[in-house]
Amino acid sequence: MTPDPPVFVLWYDFTQWLLGKTAKFPRQVRFSFSNRIDNLALDVIEGLVEARFSAGKQEILRRIDLDLEKLRVLLRMCHDQ
Repeated sequence: MTPDPPVFVLWYDFTQWLLGKTAKFPRQVRFSFSNRIDNLALDVIEGLVEARFSAGKQEILRRIDLDLEKLRVLLRMCHDQ
């Protein structure tokens, strides 16, 4: 079995850290922001796995890029509150 690509390893570690942080969000935002953030982070992991084993990587990578941008916006909104 080949080792995981560095981008996957880094994102995996970041996602584990992020899930720990979102679990501690205040109750009033935990079920709105936290769920959305968690799902987007996990969607990126799934996309990276798909891209690794797919011949048509371009569309998958576009979807990952869009999910990352959504995640950036949500994290910025949480930080600004």
